[in-house]
Amino acid sequence: MSYALLKHQLLIPVRKYLEARGFKIESIEGDIVAARGESGTIAVKLFLKEPLSKVFEAVQEAGSSCMDLMHFDEVYVAVHARVLSRLVGKKMPVLRETYQEKFKVGLLKVREDGGVDEVIRAPRRGPVGRGGLETTPALRAPPVFKPAREALRETTAVMETSKEQELPLAAQQLRAVSERTKAGTADEGLPDFVKDNPWLVVLSKRGVKT
Repeated sequence: MSYALLKHQLLIPVRKYLEARGFKIESIEGDIVAARGESGTIAVKLFLKEPLSKVFEAVQEAGSSCMDLMHFDEVYVAVHARVLSRLVGKKMPVLRETYQEKFKVGLLKVREDGGVDEVIRAPRRGPVGRGGLETTPALRAPPVFKPAREALRETTAVMETSKEQELPLAAQQLRAVSERTKAGTADEGLPDFVKDNPWLVVLSKRGVKT
């Protein structure tokens, strides 16, 4: 049978099958029929050969070639019934497992009367509406709010520490000496040139707002 005649025998029933499922044909390029519907996109590869031998291998190869059609939600291989009738014994169960598990492809049988049977259902390659798998956002711990008074005390302490760090080293040392003077320990362990110095308190207050 010629390539053109076999394509005609498969294409007409496949078009009717897709339209019956609510799909609209978008393109027919070579042996690939592409359609779109509310449930997503679908591609059907027409098996356009009638091998006299190694039918199982030929149908397997057709399914393997569909692995490149990853941008479709569903992918099928359409084979005429007279070709599939040669797959006897355990070959069909093996073909079913390989198509669904490995190739992610379904199989359509086109009967002599023009009807189409879904021999192997095509697994969906993506969610309805496409756009990729949705990921669940990572859960985040809720923020910890501190009481207003506690937060104010922490802010004030940080500001005071920052101000002290901005003072020159000598001024910081003099301020420390002044604080010890107020506590009655001004003359303990101090150098002679700063003991009882009236400028001690004045210098320690520089850069500090009161």
